Amino acid sequence: MLYCRITGIFTTILSTLILGLYVIINLNTPCYLLNMGDWLPSAEDPGFAPAERSIFFLETSCAGALSVRQACAVEAAARAHPQRQVYVLFSAPVSHYTLRTSCLAHLARLTNVHFRRLHVAQYPKGTLAETILLEALKQSSFPIEHSSNILRMVTLRKWGGIYLDTDMIVTRTLENLPINFFAKENVNGIATGILSIGKDSVGSNLTDVIMRYMQKYFNPQEWSIIGDKVIDYVIEDMCPKLTYSYEYFENPISYCKGKSALLF
Repeated sequence: MLYCRITGIFTTILSTLILGLYVIINLNTPCYLLNMGDWLPSAEDPGFAPAERSIFFLETSCAGALSVRQACAVEAAARAHPQRQVYVLFSAPVSHYTLRTSCLAHLARLTNVHFRRLHVAQYPKGTLAETILLEALKQSSFPIEHSSNILRMVTLRKWGGIYLDTDMIVTRTLENLPINFFAKENVNGIATGILSIGKDSVGSNLTDVIMRYMQKYFNPQEWSIIGDKVIDYVIEDMCPKLTYSYEYFENPISYCKGKSALLF
């Protein structure tokens, strides 16, 4: 792990410098539209078909690598769920050097961990986010956060499964939780660092409703309007009693229209 820490820090810095230099040279090309030196297979490949209930992480910061902390989150999820496939989706190029020398090389030894490059212009095709993602990123004051918010919903709409933030460390299995669940940070707010939405009719309808809210409420100057606030709006609209119930503290899992809310 010490090797991973040292090489991970060095490779992250080097990858960021190289990618940053290329962005400076190509001032009109955002990092998520670059393809230079990209060694990852595409998430838009017709043969890419993650199994339901796979676990997904997104790296949208343009680093082209994972930090040690992020790699720890991926490894923890993979080891806690050996029967599930874990996918790390990058919105910027990842070089061959990074794959060979960074923490990605360590993670690649785990048979259920996979890396893919998603291309922002193509990935949301066929979803309601197709019409808002690129325009949103052009206007956004928070492109990393906003792209992550949108892309996690696109991913769950396309494949179903569990989304985890790259700073979310799993300490035990999530196998016993419902297919569709959200986590509440407190009695009035729903977190977006962990989301589970299936490909069933309930899950598909839910992601479509959330993406419609994203279209309606997107504000390029506001940090969270297409993150937790949108999910709060949707759940409040669909399940107002559930959203504001203090019964969470006595009964941590409550259900409404095929969804569950879990208080952490």
